[in-house]
Amino acid sequence: MGLEQQLTLWKPLSKNIYSLRLLTRQHQRFQEWKTQCRNRAGGPAAACAGLQCDRR
Repeated sequence: MGLEQQLTLWKPLSKNIYSLRLLTRQHQRFQEWKTQCRNRAGGPAAACAGLQCDRR
């Protein structure tokens, strides 16, 4: 039961973990944005913020 468990005291995550989370989220948003650019119909991918999406 829950009362019998010896749980360790909670500690906040390190700054490195928070930085890694931020970078991971930014990378995911960038990939989604790049996919949107590639899927955009009726115009070149450069329509997204004046940048070109890399079509590899």
